[in-house]
Amino acid sequence: MVLTNRPIENVFSPTYFNIIPYFDALIVSLLWTFGLIIMLNQRLNAGMSEANEDLQLIFNTSPDAAIITRLEDGRIIDVNEGYISITGYSREEMAGKSSLDINIWKNIADRQEIVGILQEKGFCNNFETRFRKKDGTENYRVNVC
Repeated sequence: MVLTNRPIENVFSPTYFNIIPYFDALIVSLLWTFGLIIMLNQRLNAGMSEANEDLQLIFNTSPDAAIITRLEDGRIIDVNEGYISITGYSREEMAGKSSLDINIWKNIADRQEIVGILQEKGFCNNFETRFRKKDGTENYRVNVC
């Protein structure tokens, strides 16, 4: 008011200069809130990625053969080094393919039985089956679940 040489009739009148501090406080509080939310999200994402890296390390360094597939179509998600050394397949040969496409099951009915058990109970224990290696030989007898 001093800069514009306007008369000050009422200090509490709704003039431009009296409303600015409220909008300023609103904007600053919103910026602080969004900043805090972004900071928390970054911290949670860092923790999740660290846990994911740890699980990936455990999966890949396990001496046991392990393969992760989708239940509905058998598409291979990941295999570990133990599985690669036993079967003779490489990761590139298995990437994006189904376990049925690669023909690793000696008896395909075993896969259907495992899928049925998993859909019914949500888990399975000590289901033994036979698999084939890359060269077609029956290599191993495995507890699948």
